[in-house]
Formats: sequence, structure tokens, C-alpha cells
Amino acid sequence: MTSPLLRLAGLLAASLSLCFGAGCRSRTQAAPLPSAPTEASPDYRNVAREVGLRFAWGKGRNKIWSNREGFGSGCAFVDYNRDGWMDILLAGQPRCGLFRNRKDGTFEDVTAQVGLARAGEWTGIAAGDYDNDGYPDLYISGFECSMLLRNQAGRAFVDRTSAAGLGEKEWGTSCGFFDYDTDGDLDLLVGHYVVTGPKYPSYCQGERGVLTGCPPMVYPPQFPRLYRNEGQGKFKDVTNPSGLGMAHGKALALQFADYDNDGRLDFYIANDGEPGDLFHAVGGGRYENASMRTGTAFGMAGEAQAGMGVDFGDYDRNGLLDLVVTTFRDETYSLYRNLGHLFEGATAASGLTSTRDYLGFGTRFLDYNDDTWPDLVFANGHVYSNAGENDPGALVRQPTLLYHNQRGTFARVTAGGSGLELPIVGRGMAVGDSRNDGGQELLIVDHDGEVVLLRNHRRSANHWLGVELRGVASNRDGYGARVTVEWPGGKSFRDCSAAGSYLSSMDPRLHFGLGDHSGPVALSVRWPSGRESRMNGVATDRYIRVTEPNR
Repeated sequence: MTSPLLRLAGLLAASLSLCFGAGCRSRTQAAPLPSAPTEASPDYRNVAREVGLRFAWGKGRNKIWSNREGFGSGCAFVDYNRDGWMDILLAGQPRCGLFRNRKDGTFEDVTAQVGLARAGEWTGIAAGDYDNDGYPDLYISGFECSMLLRNQAGRAFVDRTSAAGLGEKEWGTSCGFFDYDTDGDLDLLVGHYVVTGPKYPSYCQGERGVLTGCPPMVYPPQFPRLYRNEGQGKFKDVTNPSGLGMAHGKALALQFADYDNDGRLDFYIANDGEPGDLFHAVGGGRYENASMRTGTAFGMAGEAQAGMGVDFGDYDRNGLLDLVVTTFRDETYSLYRNLGHLFEGATAASGLTSTRDYLGFGTRFLDYNDDTWPDLVFANGHVYSNAGENDPGALVRQPTLLYHNQRGTFARVTAGGSGLELPIVGRGMAVGDSRNDGGQELLIVDHDGEVVLLRNHRRSANHWLGVELRGVASNRDGYGARVTVEWPGGKSFRDCSAAGSYLSSMDPRLHFGLGDHSGPVALSVRWPSGRESRMNGVATDRYIRVTEPNR
């Protein structure tokens, strides 16, 4: 979370201008992009209140936000009681909120009864079954706090932080479970932001001399940590032995994927004002930082960007996973097209230059109209509550941006319903299906308001398939597995991960749009263990569960 041109207040006797990112360049207004065709336009409406989701952050714009106050929180779709229906978890301050799905499209608050009412300044959420008992556990990061919560058969959560050897006291950001050493249980990656305290300012002067929050370059970096699951509920810090000690720091978001199709799971860390980190698995539980070599370290202008949200998806359907990173206002969001072992900047060519006017956080590739082409959605909102005083035209509250994929290029959906146009201070965003009807819902944190749940009331007539994984030799959740669906004239694939976006955790079921194909499809799974599943004649427009074979 950075800003164009700032002067430190109270640190320097003389005025010292700080130039960072796109703020060093002259600003040009992006030409408006064509809207998506009418037949592709959804009708997203905010149904949070009517379905029983009552949770507010409401930081308020009647005060100046410090860097910490503008940070925000995450959200999650997670089936905590394994009844087959996605529940909703919200991180916040002074507590989190867990809402049980009543199976009728509504929710009830069960925070207290499951033991989640612990006080703290909670930020990021990771969901995963680290003990392979069939129920998803939780890791929740925070500002100088963290907790590992073991799921007790869907009845309650028990704090196992200290017993597991965790208990971080840094500024925790996005976090995620994955099996980095492919031993069949989930390990944990936790991002960290910056060092704060009495030695560092809370507020700085903007380019027009107005006091506002400080940019990240004012503070020393904190660094991500990788924890290996040792079994018996214990974790061990393996950051340096794994090669993760080469991270640049100030991590805000992370996502896992096998970007080079070599069968090993890699991951990307989006950093704020530092080069991004693409960690390539080289085998034996070790990684190399391949961001410089692959062209993913810097933004579209060739400099360190304010990386705040991240996701992988094959937007051009060439069999390679591409990468998207959200950034600060005056920096276009970064779309990196995968060429195999290298990436090329594709923001301009793909039609995403209008993102320059926004400040993005949560992001996700999703096929909202099931036409087989992955679309993009971005949650947006400024980090400075008085942004317009230093940057005329900058909006604090911003709409949610949905871009329709037109076979490799994107057009913003401008008639997508009142929910997308709702001005919010967007932060964490999760995508999931709480009604099990194949609809991709958008769960969004409004940092200056209440929780937002956007449901599409104008569904496409296209067909879909949802896939839930159950590992046997692999981790129970199947994280890291690659699922491929084929039908006459079409093929799609996705890697299983609940992480991504910003501080958030997704519905772990994999959603595939099938276009107008209504017949059976073929499905294959490459499990982290190396085993494979193959199924023919799979019926569509439903969810199916695939269990890893015993051998």
C-alpha cells in the first residue's frame, strides 16, 4: 500500500520529496474500454443483510487512517462442519465472525458457540485440514498475534497455537496451507508486512502537504515464513533451508500453482513496494526465487509495484497458468502471460489498462458465465481515508470491477448489477458457492462498512461442473492437485488451492465452465502424491467428489 509522491512528516527538518512507483511518471487518463456484450452481463446484488450476514468493520473516514488502520482484513468460504455447504468466516477487530450455512441460502452467527470469539486484530485466513482428520482447520494471522485452530469434528475449534510451535508476534498478512514437501500433510506459509513502533511515524505528509498515512518504504520489511508440518500437531520453521530466505519482504498476498507444468507446486508472493517473489520448486523441498528470471518481479512499468492481490489462471487457454497482481492507483494492475518458463506483460494487450484509475486488493480468476474463458474480478478501495486531498480525483470508496474474457482479451462489465457498482473500501475477497447451484458468489470485505455478499441473479444458460477432492496418500484436501476436464472441442484445467486474493481463503471446490456442452465429460486428476485418477462419462451441472486411488 503505497502512494504517488510523499514527504515524511516529523522525521525530516526540511521537506524531502519521496518518489515511488508510478507516481514518478506523468499521469494520463486511460481511454474507456467497451462494455461486455449484453448477453454476458450478470446481475450481481448485495444480499448480505437479507441472508443474515451482520458484520461490520466501519473504520470511518472522519479520521486519518494510518498505514495500519488502512490495512483491512480477509474473508473465507469454508465448510467447517463438513455438511456439504459452504460457511462464511470473516476476520476483523476485535474478533472474527463465523456464520453457519443453514442450507437455504441464509446464515446464522455461531462465532461464540464454536470458540472463535478470541480478541485480537485479525487480518488473514488460511483454511486446511492440517491433521487429515476430515475437518478443515484454521490459521488466522493478525497484527502481532496469530492462532492455529484445530477443528473438533465441526463442533468447536481448539487453540493449538503454542502447542504447534507457532504463536507469531509479527504483522501477519496473507497465509496459506499447501504440501510443499509432498509428504501427505499440509504445511503453512505466512506472509508478514513491515516493522512498526515508536521509532517510526504513523502519519506522513502527502504531495499537497496534507497529513495522511505513510507508504511502506518508511518502514523496514518483515519477511514470510514457511512452517513444515512435523505431524502430531507440530510445525517447524524451515524458511531458510527451503530457500524462502531469498524473499524480498513486505508480503501482502500469496498463491500456489504449478506454473511451469513440471509436477511440482510453486508459489508467488506479492510484495508492497518490493520486487515480487516467484518461488520455483526445484525438488527436495527447496525453492529458487525465479521472479527476476521469469519477468514477474516488477510491474508493467518495469519497477517494484504495490502488489496487494494475486491469482493464477489460464486466461488465454493455452495450457499455461498466467498471473495477475493488483496494485496501487496510477499503476495498472499487472497481468503476466505465461510463455512457458518466462512471462510477458499483457495488461495493455489484454485490455486491462482502465485498472489504472483504481486501487486493487482482492482478485480472482472465475468463469462467472460458464463460457469456458476465465474472467477477472477485483475488489478495490483506497488506503488513505483522505485520499482526494492529496490526489484530486482519487476515490476512497470504489466499485468492484468485473472483466469479461472475450477469448483472450478483457472488457469491463459496466451493466453487471447494483452490487458491482456499490462504492466500498474493498479489501479481502473470496469466491465460492454457498447454495451449491454452481453460481460463483463474491464475498467482499468493506473496510469502511459491512460485509458484502454479491449473488448473480442473471445466470447464463451455459453448463458447469464442480469438483471436490479427497486425498488419501496426498493431503486430505487435495491441495496442489491438478484437475483437467475435457469434452468434445474443449479442455480446461485448474490447480487446487484455497489461498489467493488478499488475506482470504476460497471455496476449495474447483469450478469449470463448459459453455453450451451439456453432455458427459472426461475428468483426470494429477494428485500431489503422483497418483492419477481418470473418469469418463461424468455428468455435468453438479458437484462431484473425486477420491484419490489407493495405489
